[in-house]
Amino acid sequence: MPNLLNNRLIKISLTVLPFVMYFLLTLPLFDWLIDDAGISFAYARSFAHGHGLTAQPGSPPVEGYSNFLWVLVMAFFFFVKLFHLYITPKIVSLILIAVTFYLLHKSVLYFTGRNIFVSFVALISLALNASFIIWTCSGLENALYATLIVLLFYVQLNFIKNHYKLKYTPYLAAVISAAIALTRPDGIVYAAVFPATMLISLFARDKYTIPDKIAALIKYAVVFLILWFAFLLFRHLYFGDIYPNTYHAKGGPGIDVIIPTLTLQEPYLTRLGQLLQGVFGTKLKFLIPCGMIVMATSFYSERKMWRELTLLLTMLTTTAFVFMVMPDDWMGEFRFATPFFPFIYISLAILLAHNLRKLTNNHKTLFGVGLTVSVLFLALCINVNKPRLTKFYKNPVVAFENVANSYAHKFNSYAEQLELEEASILLPDIGATLYYSNLRVYDLAALTDKTIARTLRKNMPAFYNYIFEVCHPTFIHTHGNWTYAARLDDDERFRRDYVPISEYRDKWIESKTGRIMMSGDFIRKDVIAGREDILDLIRNNKK
Repeated sequence: MPNLLNNRLIKISLTVLPFVMYFLLTLPLFDWLIDDAGISFAYARSFAHGHGLTAQPGSPPVEGYSNFLWVLVMAFFFFVKLFHLYITPKIVSLILIAVTFYLLHKSVLYFTGRNIFVSFVALISLALNASFIIWTCSGLENALYATLIVLLFYVQLNFIKNHYKLKYTPYLAAVISAAIALTRPDGIVYAAVFPATMLISLFARDKYTIPDKIAALIKYAVVFLILWFAFLLFRHLYFGDIYPNTYHAKGGPGIDVIIPTLTLQEPYLTRLGQLLQGVFGTKLKFLIPCGMIVMATSFYSERKMWRELTLLLTMLTTTAFVFMVMPDDWMGEFRFATPFFPFIYISLAILLAHNLRKLTNNHKTLFGVGLTVSVLFLALCINVNKPRLTKFYKNPVVAFENVANSYAHKFNSYAEQLELEEASILLPDIGATLYYSNLRVYDLAALTDKTIARTLRKNMPAFYNYIFEVCHPTFIHTHGNWTYAARLDDDERFRRDYVPISEYRDKWIESKTGRIMMSGDFIRKDVIAGREDILDLIRNNKK
C-alpha cells in the first residue's frame, strides 16, 4: 500500500486535492462579502480615481481601514479597470490561498522527508476549517495576510536549510515582515519572528558562524526599520496621526498585555481555549495541544532539525498570541486567527509523523497506523467544522448586498424622491453604503470619522455637538448596539431637529440593558418643509 504513494498521478492528486476541496467549500459563499470589505473597496476606488486615500471623493483623508496593503492591491484593479465587486477579490484570494497551500506543502515535505501523505492530511484539515474558508473569501485582507505570514515562514525555513548562507534572505524577510505589518496593524508582531529565531540559534553549538547570524540580524533590522518608519512618516504626514483611525474607534492591545498573555492569565486563557475548541472541539481542545507539547519535547531530544522546529513553533505561538490579545470581534468565527490555522495543522501533522516513525520500522505497520490516525482526525475536523459552516452558509454575517439594499439604495431613493441635491446620512453600516451611496456618509461606527472616533462613548457632549451642529446629517439611521451607544434621544436637539420616517422599540436593547429606546430611520425637519406629502408617501410605502 505505501508504494502507491510513489505513483506520480497519486502524488499530484494528493497535492492538488486539498486546494480543490477548499475551493469547492468556498463556492456557496461566492455571492457573499462581509460589509466591511466595502470600506476597503471604497478607499481603493477613491485612490485609483485620483481622490486620494479617502472614503468618498471630497471627504478628508482619514485612515478608516485596517488593511493598507489590501487597499493598494484592490486599487490596482480599479486603476486598470479590472475590478469586479465579487469576482476580483474572490479570484485574488483564491490565487493567494493556492500559493499558501503550495508553500505549506513544500514545508511539510521538507520536515517529513518528502512524505506527501502527511502533507495531504495537514492541508485537507486546513481546507475543511470553517473559519479559514469563511474569512479568506470574505473580501477582506485575510488571504493576503495568511499568505505573507506563511511566506515569511517558508523564506526563513529555506534560510536554515541553506545553513544561513543565502545573502538575500535577511532583506527579503524584512520586506515580507513590513508587508505583513502594512496588511494589518497587529502584523507588526511578526517583525519579531526573524530576530527571535536567529537569536535563539546564536546559543547553539554548531558549525554555523556567529558573525554570519549577527550580520543577518543587522541587515534585517536596518531594512525593516527603514520601511516601517517610512510608512509611519507617510501616515503622519498624510493622515496627521501615527495610529490608524480604526485604533481610536475600536481600541487595541498595549504592551501591558504581553506578560498576562504569555503566562496564560485570564481572560487570555479563555480566549486560547475558544481558539483551540474551534480546531479540536470541546473535549479535545487541551488534550491534543498537550500531546503536541510531549511530541515536540521528543522531537527536540533527538537534536535533529531543532532550528526548523523552533521556527515552526515560534510561528504557531505568535499566531496564537496575536489572536489572544486582539479585542473581541463581533463578526465571529475567529476572524483574527486566520494565520493560526495553517500552522496548527502542519505542526500537528509533522509532530505526529515524526513520533509515529519512532514506533516501528515496518512501513506497512507505520502506514496503517498513520492512516487510522489520519482518518480519525479528519473525522474530528468534519465534526467540528461542518455544523458551523452549514450555519454560516444559511445565514452569513452582515452581507454586503443586504447593507446595500437596506441602507445605500434605500436612502438614495429617499433623496431622489425628495429631490435633494446635497444630502448626507449618519449610520453605522458603511461598507456597501460608501460603495453605492450618492450621499455624504457620516460613520456612526467611527472608523472613517476622526471626531466620532474620539468622542462616541468618551465625550458625549462633544459627540452631540459634532452631530447636530457640524454634520447635521439629512438622514440618520440607528439600530441595536449603535442606538444604545449614540443615545441620540439623550440630547434634546435630536427630537427638536428630526422626525422619524419609521421607528420602532428596539427589543435587542431592551433585552440586553432593560432600557426602552427607539431605533429607525430619521430625517431632518427643515429638509421636508414643503415636501410633507412626499414624506407621507415614503412612510406609506414602508408599511
